[in-house]
Amino acid sequence: MIKKYRIKETGVMIVFFTWVLQLPLAALAQDDISVIQGSYEVFYSAFNTSFISPEVASAAGIVRGKNKGLVNVSIVRYDNHGQRFPVKALSIEGESYDLIYRNTLVFKEIVEQGARYYLAPFKISSDNEFIKFDVAVEPEGAEKPVELSFKRRFFKN
Repeated sequence: MIKKYRIKETGVMIVFFTWVLQLPLAALAQDDISVIQGSYEVFYSAFNTSFISPEVASAAGIVRGKNKGLVNVSIVRYDNHGQRFPVKALSIEGESYDLIYRNTLVFKEIVEQGARYYLAPFKISSDNEFIKFDVAVEPEGAEKPVELSFKRRFFKN
C-alpha cells in the first residue's frame, strides 16, 4: 500500500531531499545499499528518526522518536546512455522482523521536483537490536518486482 504526499515547504524539503540523497553515500561502509535488476536500480536504507531535524520531520509528516525508524526506498531507471531517472513504484510491500515481532511496512510516496522516494516507519523495540527487512518493489515498466532483503542494527539514541 502506498500513500502519496506532495510536499509544499520547498526549502525544508530540499534540505530533506539532499539528506536522503546522501544516505547512500553515508552507507558506503555497508555492503548493500542497492539492488540492480535490468535497467532499474533500487536504493534502500533504514535509519532512526532521531537523525531527522524536527522541521524536516514535520514537513514530511514523520513522527520522530528514539524507538522509531524509517525505511527509505528510491528507484531509478538507466537509459541507453547511462543517465538515471526517478521511477514510480507500481507497488511496494514489505515487512520488518526482530526477535519477537513481525510488522507490515506501510510506505508513503514523497514526490518532489526531480525525485520520488518511499518511506515506511517501523518500531525499534530494544537497544542494540538487529532488524531484518524484506521488501518487494515493482518499478513502473519493469517485468517483475525487485526483491530487497537486508538487516541493520539499531540503537535508541
